[in-house]
Amino acid sequence: MKSNSLLLFILIALLFSCKTDQKNSRVEDARIEGVEPEEQEPEVTIDEHTSRNSLDWAATYEGVLPCADCGGIETAIVLNEDMTYQKQEIYLDENEEPFISSGKFVWNESGNEIELKEENGPTYYRVLENKLIQLNQAREEIEGDLAAFYYLMKK
Repeated sequence: MKSNSLLLFILIALLFSCKTDQKNSRVEDARIEGVEPEEQEPEVTIDEHTSRNSLDWAATYEGVLPCADCGGIETAIVLNEDMTYQKQEIYLDENEEPFISSGKFVWNESGNEIELKEENGPTYYRVLENKLIQLNQAREEIEGDLAAFYYLMKK
């Protein structure tokens, strides 16, 4: 009985060593012929987190946006989960009657910016944690001395 177990153990050991030798032999043959053996490609992890699917973006955002000919535009935007919005703007230092608009908005392909479909043309915002940043018509952040004032904070 002991000899059968010993024989079985030796056979298994030989089988595994032959498979390892065959693999090493193929790698060595490829190197001799000037071909590098295929290496396993590193696994690429794609981060699918976006503002749209990772943040609680449905909320009210408020702030005072810069204005060329007034003291600022007091702005409030309500984003709803059904992809609708309501926007209220009050031009400071003027008649202070609110301009109210509403409609639908769409996300960009990356899921980090929205476009408000407005009567006078679209308005773009980057959606970040607890804030919106108004973008220019080229969908870029506004630069310059007033850049820090194009933020609407979540309430």
